[in-house]
Order: sequence, then C-alpha cells, then structure tokens
Amino acid sequence: MVVVSPQCPKGDNWQYAEMVERLSRLVAEVVAGHDLDAQRVYLTGFSMGGDGVWALGLAHPEQFAALAPVASDWGADPQAMCALQGVPVWVFQSEKDQLVSPRHATSVVGALKQCGGEVQLTLFPDAGHEGTSRIAYSMDEMYEWFLEQRSPHDGLQPSPADWRWAAGNH
Repeated sequence: MVVVSPQCPKGDNWQYAEMVERLSRLVAEVVAGHDLDAQRVYLTGFSMGGDGVWALGLAHPEQFAALAPVASDWGADPQAMCALQGVPVWVFQSEKDQLVSPRHATSVVGALKQCGGEVQLTLFPDAGHEGTSRIAYSMDEMYEWFLEQRSPHDGLQPSPADWRWAAGNH
C-alpha cells in the first residue's frame, strides 16, 4: 500500500478548482509512476482534508475505488452528490464535534442514498473533532473495507506527459 498525504498550502483550500485539478494530476502521476493498480486507489482525509475528499471525489469519481471523509463539513448540493453513485463511501463523524456539526455528514449521506449510492455513516458518540480522526484511522475495519473495493474504471488516466505541470507547483 502506498500512502500519499498532500498538505494544503497556507491560504488555499482543497475545494478550489485549481487545487482539485492539481490533486487529480498528483494522484494520476503517483499511480503511473509507481506502477500501481488504478482500480485500487482510495481517498480519505480529515477535517479540511475531508472536504478535499468530497471535492476531488465529485470532480473525478473515475479515479477512486472508495472514499472515506472524516469529520468534514462538506455541504454540497444534494444533486451534485449523484456523481458518486458508483463509488462506495464511508463517512466518519462525531456526534459531539465542536467544529463540524454532524448534520453535514447526515446530509451528504442522505443525498447519496437518494441517488442510490453505496454509503455508510459511522457516528462516534463522544469523540470530538480530533478524536474522530484518531478513532477512524485506528480502525482496521476501514482499511479492510478499502481493500475490498475495486473501481470498475481502468485506463481512464491520461498519459504521464499530460500530468506534468510547472516544477515547484506540486
């Protein structure tokens, strides 16, 4: 398993279209550059990184076999969530998160269910914001679930030359 953990530059946001496209190119470059199975690419992130999961997953669902946003306050248009209809999603949230209301998680899960999406929600009763990530990322079940997922898409990645962008911008 290869883990890539990009850090959002100060003052930027994973939801900006430019950042989403940079992340998409990074994922494609890592997959091709390390001869990885393009059907087994998984996406997870915590807090603002969870927002990035939604933004990147919605923009490029064909790149991912599964998504697991953790403590995200994503509040996208419910109809937009239908782009993820064929991508399994597992949402993690705390019922007592002081920074992110659990209503965001229940809203996106409900929207995905209305689209016929494969989605599950785990609400931790007492975790708080930071605690949500500690619990979710320590769960063997999440990693086992990821590894059970395979994307039906193969070969949809552009050629490596198409992923290159100016040096220093990634």
